[in-house]
Amino acid sequence: DSSCFGFPVSFVDESLANGDSIISWNWDFGDGSLSGVEAPEHTYATSGTFQVTLTVENNFGCSNTATQPHYVNPLPAVDFTFTNGCLGTITQFTSQASSPVGIETYFWDFDDGTTSNASNPNYTYATSGTYDVKLIVTDFFGCSDSITHTVEVFESPVAAFEAPAVCLGDSTHFTDLTAPAGALWNWSFGDGGSSTLSDPAHLYANAGTYSVLLEVEDVNGCSSSIVQEVTVNPLPIVAFTWNFAACAGDT
Repeated sequence: DSSCFGFPVSFVDESLANGDSIISWNWDFGDGSLSGVEAPEHTYATSGTFQVTLTVENNFGCSNTATQPHYVNPLPAVDFTFTNGCLGTITQFTSQASSPVGIETYFWDFDDGTTSNASNPNYTYATSGTYDVKLIVTDFFGCSDSITHTVEVFESPVAAFEAPAVCLGDSTHFTDLTAPAGALWNWSFGDGGSSTLSDPAHLYANAGTYSVLLEVEDVNGCSSSIVQEVTVNPLPIVAFTWNFAACAGDT
């Protein structure tokens, strides 16, 4: 017979009176605790093997004793790791539960109405926020334990920038408009040039339309990107004519 640590054990007397009735019960639970009731409950303070002894006496004054072991199994060790995720990306959960006899079942509650029975699930939250994720594990003894960790899902930034059209020979000034504000920037200007400044300036060698890529990452490690066209206008071609020769006083 066995039980799980931390849970009360219900003992049932199955003695035969061999008389009118049994009038007394003396239980020794093997850990120094005693009881004189017919069907006691007892909670052990530690796991292990305990020799439980029951002595009964019938109405004739005759008594007898029986001893048998009771096993109190330890609870499984339960913990898990996770990655604080960004909205729209996968949050990875990794169980670190263990038991001498192995883990039989896993139950994850993601705190948004969704559950999983996988050992190491991946999950994508539909909204940002803070979630109290609970893991319950049960080992092959049928003993279970649980733990809860708080998981954050951050709102991802929305990359945006502006860059007015310029004339050839003038620098294009880029202004980051990402919200929430970024922490890291990676610009590709479409002509082989790049920058990691928040609001860089870039001088194009030729007129034309360039596809500029901005990749931005915020303080939570969430990222976003945008591709937008910027224009470098060509300069006008300057030319004029004149009379090759003229006399003084003539226009």
